[in-house]
Amino acid sequence: ASDIRGDLVTLRRATGGDIDVLASWFSDPGFVQWWGGVPKSRHEVALKYTGRRRDVQSFIIHEATRPIGYIQAWRKADDAGIDVVLQPESQGGGRGTDAVRTLATYLTEDLHWPRVTVDPLLTNERAIRAFSKAGFVAEREWPDHPDGPSLLMVFRPDYGTVSRTKE
Repeated sequence: ASDIRGDLVTLRRATGGDIDVLASWFSDPGFVQWWGGVPKSRHEVALKYTGRRRDVQSFIIHEATRPIGYIQAWRKADDAGIDVVLQPESQGGGRGTDAVRTLATYLTEDLHWPRVTVDPLLTNERAIRAFSKAGFVAEREWPDHPDGPSLLMVFRPDYGTVSRTKE
């Protein structure tokens, strides 16, 4: 598939050519603060965050031509979700919200996924606000989530404050 364009960012499929930038990001404790909190090795990044895995679609988030973050969509049976992380200096300004809304809209409208979720930690108030603005609504608290107490949120396309326009 080609790039997926949002209002502020463009999502481009992650490839082997992105390993250097991804490895530098995922080795930075500030970048992985909300992504498990543990820096990742270059080998782990190459295995998990580039190319095609059957149940995961990986993208680099671009603002104009500058890569600013990583976003992935995963699907297992009837469960599907999005994980996202931006470089600390690119947080704020709506870029993450736009990336998440753009991908969730693509998954539900173009790929016809029936349900898309996110599960931010309850302590990550910035992410919860961004996901709400992107059209996600709280479904339930998830106290025993593997990463810590989280909030399970579900995408409701009609709930977002702004919707992607078709070209």
